[in-house]
Amino acid sequence: MQVLGLGGLKVGELGERSIRSFLEHRMMTYAAALAYQVLFALFPFIIFLGVLLVMFRVNGLFEGLRKAGRLAAYPTGPRAAGTGARAGMVLATRGAGATGSGRPGRSGQAGSRE
Repeated sequence: MQVLGLGGLKVGELGERSIRSFLEHRMMTYAAALAYQVLFALFPFIIFLGVLLVMFRVNGLFEGLRKAGRLAAYPTGPRAAGTGARAGMVLATRGAGATGSGRPGRSGQAGSRE
């Protein structure tokens, strides 16, 4: 199988040349250096973004995201009529009992008579 635009070079030959050139030019060393630099540049960049968020007072953004998350987890209104079971599953996975306080209530215990 020949690849268009390679002047009759076959795919196997192209792969062989690419691997040989990759090893001859010590590309693993460059790849390791690049990964090292990206890793150690990532954390200062995250700190920089945090500082920018504080400087520009973007607190409203986080409040909007928090409200959107609450609405997605606990929908209300006419469209949420059949979502009671799903909301119950969310509460159950968070460990909330019948009290809704995040701690198991008496009704969650075995043998309770409520």
